[in-house]
Amino acid sequence: MNPKEKDNEIIELTDEELDEIFADDDFDNGEEDGEIHSFYFSNPDPYAKVKPRPDDAPKREFSFDEKAALL
Repeated sequence: MNPKEKDNEIIELTDEELDEIFADDDFDNGEEDGEIHSFYFSNPDPYAKVKPRPDDAPKREFSFDEKAALL
């Protein structure tokens, strides 16, 4: 059996096995107003910010060939 077929294989779980999986903290506890678990990010604004280069920074010189590839 190739790995792709194995990924699509259906497995049957008992009620006890399902209860054990859903008891994990990653799943909702079933309460209507229960706590929603989420990931914790240490950086409150995790996206990269582009900062302009200083005027006195060395200039970057790039050369291109006829196919617009960098030389």
